[in-house]
Amino acid sequence: MEQLQTQCTNLLKTIPADVRLIAASKTRTIAEVRAAYQAGVTNFGENYVQEGVDKALQLPEATWHFIGKLQRNKVNMALKAFTVFHTVESLKLLNKISSSAERENLTPEVFIQVNVADESQKAGCSVDELDEIVSRANELPNIQLVGLMTLPPADEDPTPYFNKLKALAEYYNLPRLSMGMSGDWQKAIACGATDIRLGTTIFGVRK
Repeated sequence: MEQLQTQCTNLLKTIPADVRLIAASKTRTIAEVRAAYQAGVTNFGENYVQEGVDKALQLPEATWHFIGKLQRNKVNMALKAFTVFHTVESLKLLNKISSSAERENLTPEVFIQVNVADESQKAGCSVDELDEIVSRANELPNIQLVGLMTLPPADEDPTPYFNKLKALAEYYNLPRLSMGMSGDWQKAIACGATDIRLGTTIFGVRK
């Protein structure tokens, strides 16, 4: 745990103050999460709703981000723990989050996930679909549309894709960019990332 905490401290010194460090804590123990929190990391990202809810109940003072694929039938449960959703990719999911949040009197932050490389196997809306989704998000109650998110192709230089997302965010006047993981976060920050999602860099390789 000491090594984990040292890594967190060093990371927080390294990244710009206006970049939000999200510890991707999927499959990590609550002890590991607590250690990161005690070292100054206050934002955690989970890929699975139930796992995230369980951890959030044990560390409610942290901010919990949903960074996995969200099914509409899990939205009600997700809202019990998560206040930020990074992977909204369709009007149906957007509408469901809005209606569920309205019932609970919540206003979660939402990022629209964009498949900037147009990869058939990758989640996210297409650039062509983005206009309609942004327009709808701006109309809906109980949704705070804050930015865009992307996952660039794994085997290419991510810089052109990060720059494309930045241009889209500027076009729609959205302030936040969720992009950059353990392998490319420095490039993401250079391209304007405001939110980086780091797992291995913080917690080490999964055993």
